[in-house]
Amino acid sequence: MKERIEKLIEDKLLEEDEKSERDVAFLRSLRASYAKWGSLTDKQKSAFERIEFLSSPEGLQAAKEWSKEYLEKHQRKAKVVSLYYLKNTYFFRDLCSRIVSEPSFVPTKRQVEALCSNKYAKKVIKELERDPSYDKGSLVKVREANTVPLSLYPLRGRLCVVVDNNLDSISSHGAGSKEYRLLPFGSTDTVVCQERHIKALRKRAK
Repeated sequence: MKERIEKLIEDKLLEEDEKSERDVAFLRSLRASYAKWGSLTDKQKSAFERIEFLSSPEGLQAAKEWSKEYLEKHQRKAKVVSLYYLKNTYFFRDLCSRIVSEPSFVPTKRQVEALCSNKYAKKVIKELERDPSYDKGSLVKVREANTVPLSLYPLRGRLCVVVDNNLDSISSHGAGSKEYRLLPFGSTDTVVCQERHIKALRKRAK
């Protein structure tokens, strides 16, 4: 094990990137632990073997394939779920901040699964991926109910045009939380509103 740790440190020192620097720091801590105790804990050994695998040709190929899959299939939902977490909880805060602020950042498959597999995240993703009830360009009216957010109170009962019905943000896991960008009549500023707070404009009977 000592030789494997030393070799991996040497290999990682040849890679000049931030992740490799973090790996080297961690591997050095493992080396010190092994020198002191003569062995690694199961958790330490598992972490070492993961870094070792990801540094192998097979691991590098797997990482390349996952990166492609993530950017094509998972990045949008991971970003939307991250925004939801950042607005509503402290869970996964560091991970979510990186996903939102660093477009080139690729989290691990395990991180994405942990982020998106709980019941609240699944509800957020369901709202994101379902078809909107109102088309772009359609006329809607902000509901007048007391459940409308305070920020939209001045717009209650106001007629609006749907500017965008496919935003990359969901701030609630509740039903009808799909978000729209609306342009209120008589205004030059758009607002973001959840679907549950608007309704279709009724046509007057002739």
